[in-house]
Amino acid sequence: MKRTVAYLRNSSDLQENSLGLQRAKIKEFSLFKGLPINHFFIDENVSASKKRLNQRPAMSKLFEEIKQNQIETLIVYKRDRLARRSKEYMEMYFFFKKHNVQVLFAADSEFPMLYTNIGEFIELIMSGLVEHEVIQLKERLSNTQSSNFENKGTLGTLPYGYIKSNDYKNQNDLKDKIILINDELEIVKEIYNLILSRKYETLNDLRNFINKSGYRTRNNKKWTSNGIKNMLSNPIYSGMRVRRFQGIPKYQSTPHTKIIEKEKWEAAIEIMEQMSRKKVLSNKSKQIFLLDGLITCSTCMKQFQGKVRKNNGIDTPKYVCECKRHSLIKEEIEQFVFNQAIIFFESLMAENLAEITKRFLKQKKSAHTTEINLMNSERKKLENKQMELTKKFINIKKKEEKIKLKHEIIELQGLVNVKDLEIELFEEEYRNEVSLIDRILNNSVTYKAIPFRYEKTFFPQLQHLLHDIVLTIKITNNAVDIMFKHPFQDMKGETRSLKMI
Repeated sequence: MKRTVAYLRNSSDLQENSLGLQRAKIKEFSLFKGLPINHFFIDENVSASKKRLNQRPAMSKLFEEIKQNQIETLIVYKRDRLARRSKEYMEMYFFFKKHNVQVLFAADSEFPMLYTNIGEFIELIMSGLVEHEVIQLKERLSNTQSSNFENKGTLGTLPYGYIKSNDYKNQNDLKDKIILINDELEIVKEIYNLILSRKYETLNDLRNFINKSGYRTRNNKKWTSNGIKNMLSNPIYSGMRVRRFQGIPKYQSTPHTKIIEKEKWEAAIEIMEQMSRKKVLSNKSKQIFLLDGLITCSTCMKQFQGKVRKNNGIDTPKYVCECKRHSLIKEEIEQFVFNQAIIFFESLMAENLAEITKRFLKQKKSAHTTEINLMNSERKKLENKQMELTKKFINIKKKEEKIKLKHEIIELQGLVNVKDLEIELFEEEYRNEVSLIDRILNNSVTYKAIPFRYEKTFFPQLQHLLHDIVLTIKITNNAVDIMFKHPFQDMKGETRSLKMI
């Protein structure tokens, strides 16, 4: 018999109340819908931004049971509990659709997943909004960390040879906050000297010597090549701390951490890069063929295969037909199809975006009002509790009880402050989302339907995207016939016959 299950996830210990809230909301929702929950799948302290789907234990187990046809209905608090990346979210959507799993959401602001053409398009929009929220959160976090760094607040992770002091007198004195571990720093100096001696051809050779010499990491493990490179590349050893925030470097002078002169440190970095390149040049770069499984030969009706062929002695990635009548340069055909996909997708967005986003704004406003009312109600309860304890504090004479109540009042004030910040961030996110959608509708900002470029960095996302919107590509002697999937019409797609350049 198929079951109804629930999935819960929180990202960190800082969200410890999140799981309780999700569970309560899901139970309330399941009772209202008359759907008893047979099992809760819980990923605790698992970040969807940092962990892939297969790296989440509960999610992996849930997927296995769905594959075994054991799950009929899945209840989740909100969409962002499933995924924080647009690509992963859509992978899950198609997986649930394939196995006919009914996905419901317990939050008032959410609506069920629909496996229709219009439903698929809506989920694509929602996945983009979920990822947009993550970007905003990361920007705020980065700004906070940057401010702390400039004010010599949070130290972050210190490399081998240094630890943080838990007993410092001056908040702004890094010499007081960063403790030097001399035994470890002697090892670091020795490794720098070995690199500057140029005795070793590759980092692997250096690593092998270091491990054979008995040097170990702080956790008593053997050194790795990447570990050595990452450690020695840290400028703290030359008396300078550097951290990047949104790609912009911030600098702090730390003379007391210097164990090597800047000129020698730079020379060691250059030598390390040369040692790394010798290994890289020995490995062939892996090719990602974006159109694998999509291109068909009109002569033999078989699919093209992505292969690397010699062209004037140079390795050239190509798509090759089995009958050998056609071969296509990988970059040319992929760039061509990608450009046509942009034209196709943006025409769809121009025709249908306005109606969907207006409907979304209406739902968002209603959900926003409900959520804000709930937050204000929770804040009011905290204030009432604080007032109640304050009255007791005034009337109680025993010193021990006064101290206990004082701590409870301070703790409650902290919770009130956190709730105020939560409300402020929620309001800011809502305003930003509404502003972004309004500007898109009013054409005051350029909306990019496909937020990627044809660059190797984006190949994994592009491969997924092209397989989503391209039905098939047929190659004839003088033309490329591209058939796109069309989410708003009953027909399977539309064909564009275009000559190859």
